[in-house]
Amino acid sequence: RLGYGYSQSSGRFPFGITPARDTAWAMSQENVEAVRELFERFGETDFERLREALETSSSFAEAAPKMGDLGRWHLDRLHPEVELDASALPAMPDFEGNRARGLQGWFEFWRTWLIPWESFEYTPKRWRDDGDRVVVELVQRGRLVSGFDYATHISNVWSFEGDAVVRLQMFLTWADALEAAGLRE
Repeated sequence: RLGYGYSQSSGRFPFGITPARDTAWAMSQENVEAVRELFERFGETDFERLREALETSSSFAEAAPKMGDLGRWHLDRLHPEVELDASALPAMPDFEGNRARGLQGWFEFWRTWLIPWESFEYTPKRWRDDGDRVVVELVQRGRLVSGFDYATHISNVWSFEGDAVVRLQMFLTWADALEAAGLRE
């Protein structure tokens, strides 16, 4: 047997499965694993190291190598024209429209968001995949350098072309993220 349900002797896939559908399923699983890997690498990265890389760098290309495995994930996975859309979230000071484009825009968005934190973490809670999109609900929590503790649920939609992330959308609710991805509960 080769792959899911393929019989080498008959040369057919059972239950109406075609190689194209099997390939789409495999790509979808790869996309889920790519996003899981990002959150694992974020969790494994010393936050002080990450914050220092963002504070002392003026570009994505300069910061990524300083971020270890997390930086390598970004170099390997982000499309050069990646879009980030956090317009559904409360506005961030100094970041017009909560939107960014390209690797430099991605860097500037995360730099603006993460530098004010003393500590910060993401904990994924649930996942949905839909071919070239992965929806994840997570808890983000941290402590600002001012001492304020923060925790909230948010949901993301990660969109892929091949193995590259082309868009990240952020939402306040799981339902809004599913709707944006064209999915239902």
